Parts: sequence; structure tokens; C-alpha cells
Amino acid sequence: MYCGKCGTENTENASFCKNCGERLKGVQRPASSRSGENRTIEKLQTQHRQQPAANIRSKKRNRRTFIPVVVVVLLLLAAFMLFGGRSYKATIDQFVDAQFRADAAAIFNLIPDEYIDYTLEEEGYDRDDFNDLLREVDKSIQDQLDTIKGYLGENWSVSYEIVRVEDIKGDTLKEFKKAYRTKDVKISGAKFAEVEITITVDERDASFWQDISLIKVGRSWYLDVDSMGSLFWNG
Repeated sequence: MYCGKCGTENTENASFCKNCGERLKGVQRPASSRSGENRTIEKLQTQHRQQPAANIRSKKRNRRTFIPVVVVVLLLLAAFMLFGGRSYKATIDQFVDAQFRADAAAIFNLIPDEYIDYTLEEEGYDRDDFNDLLREVDKSIQDQLDTIKGYLGENWSVSYEIVRVEDIKGDTLKEFKKAYRTKDVKISGAKFAEVEITITVDERDASFWQDISLIKVGRSWYLDVDSMGSLFWNG
């Protein structure tokens, strides 16, 4: 029996190595044979350790390539959730601009589709009649523009400033929501804005005020035509 620690040959019935005193645990092969086996095992273990390391490096490279793409997507998604949709200022800007271009289609784009569909149905119209309605609104706006041009001529410019903005809250907002719910429009907020519109001609200015009510549907702000009554100038 060979000692597993020092390789010394002992008698078959020995319990401890006569050379180093190590406890003997059964038949052992000579140390030279074990050394060769150990070297083979160590070589295989080394290869095994190296292979996962290569895989890890490959995965890390893939992860470094993938992470920036994920970050960009998440940032874009967050930006959309926080800032997506049309702001109330953009709605006011588009409305004022559309009036002075006599662009009824641009104005109707600022009204929720559900509201338009409901109103058309209530008045006995359908989408096929919508173009005729747009032409009527275009004519109404153009008539008012012609009146302005009659006084000022063709060489004039227009600008505007939001003078006051008020959030509609509490019971008033509840009433807004209730009224629009009957028209299949779900609103989450409402504002009232007072806008000063200035017409300039030959370095002279003339100003008038327009009240614009707004509602929020989803992430965008729209015109609150129920509260505004007339979509056009108050004079």
C-alpha cells in the first residue's frame, strides 16, 4: 500500500505511513503515476477555466454594443411620455396662425375627432359633408380678413402674446369632463387663455384680445369649442 502523501510503500495492513505518519486510506498507486494523472486533470481544468472566460469576454462585448441602443430607446420613450403630444402654447400658436391664413382645415385639426364626429351626427351631417363645412368656415374667416384688409391694405403683419393663462380645476373641471363625456371625449385637463393679438402696419400697432379655451385629451391640447362659442375674434 502506498502513502497518498509521500508515496512511500507500506505493508498491506498498515494504518499509518511509516515514513510521514499520514493515515492510509486504502490502496494507492505510485506517486509517479498519480503525478501524471494530476497533470492531465490540471490541464483539463485549465482548459475548462479558459473557455468560459472567452465566452464571458464575448458576452461583455455584445453587452457593450447592446446597452447604448437600449439607453437611447428608453430615453426616447421617456421623452415622449413626458413631453409628447401638442402643448397648449402650440395649440394657441396654430390656431392664431390658421385664422390669419383662412385655413379652416388647420383649425379643425385642433378639435378632437370624437367631438367632430359627434357634432356632425347631431346636426345630421356625415364625413362626406365635411368638405362643404370646411368651405363655409373658410369663407367666414376670409370675410373677416377682407374687412381687416379694407382698413389696412395688404402690407400688414400680425403677432400675438399670451397675456394670461388659468388652469381650470375643481368642480368646474368636473363639469367640463362630464359635458365632454357625453360627446365621447375623455378630457384630463382644461385651461383658459387670454391672448393679445397685435396688427402692425406702417410701424403703427393696433391690438385686440381673444379668449381661447383649451382642453387636454390624451397628451395633446385642443380647442374647447363648447366654451369658446365662436372660434373667431371677439372684436
